[in-house]
Amino acid sequence: MLNVSPATWNALSQLLDEALSLEPAARAAWLAQLATTQPQLAPTLQRLLAAETSSETADILVRG
Repeated sequence: MLNVSPATWNALSQLLDEALSLEPAARAAWLAQLATTQPQLAPTLQRLLAAETSSETADILVRG
């Protein structure tokens, strides 16, 4: 579980929603831009996205 303030979580949640709405190729470019504009949030967001991707992969493997 993340140990972040409510304000930080709100920002991360909005960014996560935005990132998940993008195609994977566009997401990589978007994350690169985010690393320059919001360097304090980018690493945490990358970890959240990696966890989401890993979870989706696991779900597909279980259903497969």
